[in-house]
Amino acid sequence: MDSFERIIKAWKAILPELDTDYFAIAGRVHNLARHWVEYLHWFAEQNGVGLGEVYVLMALRRSPDPVRPTELYRHLAISSGTITRRIDRLVAAGLVQRILDDVDGRSVKVTLTPRGRAQVDEHLVTPRDPLLHAIDALPKERREQLIDLLRELLGEVEARKRTTKATTKMPRGRRKRTMFLAS
Repeated sequence: MDSFERIIKAWKAILPELDTDYFAIAGRVHNLARHWVEYLHWFAEQNGVGLGEVYVLMALRRSPDPVRPTELYRHLAISSGTITRRIDRLVAAGLVQRILDDVDGRSVKVTLTPRGRAQVDEHLVTPRDPLLHAIDALPKERREQLIDLLRELLGEVEARKRTTKATTKMPRGRRKRTMFLAS
């Protein structure tokens, strides 16, 4: 039994007719995501940067070549000023470097330093987080099933959200980007 099961049991005790599937799925996905973000915060602290900089590191690691800051801020859906500040902090931490563009010497590109690449590979590509070791404990076939189910569910949620946005004014709370998986 996981920690979320007692919440489901409490709902069932008060409202036995309530379909708790939504709580069971969304609550567990939320808790798993929270564990991952906690790990990313730990990684950020170890390297003297913030969570936003971790997303930049992850985006740079996925890129086979140095990247223009413009590509980074568009990909991460942040402003040009924000990407500049994040790159400055990463340069100061020795995790990334700016290099002149081979084609256009007036512009720069950003790339991981050897230390930055080593840190990303050691802690993010092959994470030490207990959550991810728990994922590894699932047989490959079960992980693939889980990925397929989550892909289907997220696709459906995003499609419905686009449709709802077009037809209904949704209440707007404080938006917080969670690019840990999407970036």
